[in-house]
Amino acid sequence: MTYDYSFFGFVMQQKKGILDQFSEFLIQERPQRIIEIGMGYGGLSIGLALYSYLNNIDYTTYDIELRHGIAERSKEVIELLGKKLIIADIFELEDEMARLYQIDGKVLTLCDGGNKIKELDIFSKYMKPNDIIMAHDYHAVYFPPPVEFINNQPIFAKWPNVDYIPDYSWPFCEVYDSAIQYIIDREKLEKVYAKLFEEYNWVCLMKK
Repeated sequence: MTYDYSFFGFVMQQKKGILDQFSEFLIQERPQRIIEIGMGYGGLSIGLALYSYLNNIDYTTYDIELRHGIAERSKEVIELLGKKLIIADIFELEDEMARLYQIDGKVLTLCDGGNKIKELDIFSKYMKPNDIIMAHDYHAVYFPPPVEFINNQPIFAKWPNVDYIPDYSWPFCEVYDSAIQYIIDREKLEKVYAKLFEEYNWVCLMKK
């Protein structure tokens, strides 16, 4: 099993098929601005930048550093499409980020950086009704990370809860219901597109 696949050779740390899900979702929702937190290798970012270019909407991706060599090539493609990659600590740009939500159209925010729950917590405060925020590495119920990988296979400690068997097809769990419920309640968010995204370990929340 592998946890990466590529878009024309640009690797993304996602389940295979995620671009099909985003394509269906974006055609339905038609956001006017996309904010992505956490570019990683850049494969998903290029897909989103291409959609933004073809539909003449604003797209910006943020990451704290270009950690992978292929990310440099991803940066070139994103900028060739006339879109922005900003290298910065997103939490130091809160005022700038707040202004990005002050448009008439729908804003889509993707939380896929190093602290996804904090990203949800902070940036959901600036959402308008019908804006959407999403977070990756989601499972309904928390489970601990693998104790190690052997031949790219995750090895887990024995799961103590016999009533719940984790979905180990995606062995990364950073966002889960009990950890984000207070954000959902505080900001009056509603889970949407669960059938489309939760199999791909994204949670999708709309401001009511």
